[in-house]
Amino acid sequence: MPRLQLFARGAAWLRAESPEEYRELAARVRAYERAAAAFGPGDGAVPPTYQVGATLRYLIKEGTLLLLGLPFAVVGILMWLPVYLGIRPLVKRVRPTYEALSTYKLSVAAFLSPLNILAWALLALRMKGWLWAVVAASVMVPLELISIWWHDRWAKAREDVGLFLRAVFQKDRRAHLSAMRGKLVEELDELGAVLLRLNYQKEDGQG
Repeated sequence: MPRLQLFARGAAWLRAESPEEYRELAARVRAYERAAAAFGPGDGAVPPTYQVGATLRYLIKEGTLLLLGLPFAVVGILMWLPVYLGIRPLVKRVRPTYEALSTYKLSVAAFLSPLNILAWALLALRMKGWLWAVVAASVMVPLELISIWWHDRWAKAREDVGLFLRAVFQKDRRAHLSAMRGKLVEELDELGAVLLRLNYQKEDGQG
C-alpha cells in the first residue's frame, strides 16, 4: 500500500510537471493491462515455476472436494432454483434505480426464501409425511450454503487450471508480459525515487 500511494503521488506530480511523459507512461500501463487481460486472470498470479508434486496434490485435493460436493450442490441448486428464477421478474416489476438494484434483489430473496422452504416442506409432507417435511426444511439452508461453496470452489479451480494451461502452452506471451511488467516496475520505482528526493530537498530547504 505505501508503494501504491507513493506511485499515485508520483503520477500526479509527473502529470503536472511533464504531461508528455505522463501520457507515455499511461499508454504503457494500458498496453500492459490489455496484454494481461488477453493472457487471463492476471499474469502476476502465475508462479515462476509449477512443481509437479504440488500441482498433482492440488488437482487431487480440489477434484476430490468437487466430486464429493457435487451431488449436494446439485440438490441445493434445484431446491433453491425457484428463488433464483423469481428474483428477476419481481425486481423488474418494481423498476428500481441502478443504485438500489442490489438492495431490492436482497429484499426479494429474503421474502422468497421462507416461502420456498415452506413450499418444499409442504410438498414433502404431502408425499412422505411429517418426518420428511421436517428433514426437507432442516437441510435446505445447509444445502444452499454447500451449493454456494461448491460454485465458488469450482470457479477458482477452473481459473487456476486455465491459468496453468496458459502458462504452460503460452510461454512466449508469459515471458513478454513479465518483461513488460518488469520495465513498468523499474519506471514506477524511478518515479517514486524522484518524488522522495524532491520531498527531501523541500523539507531540507524549509529546515
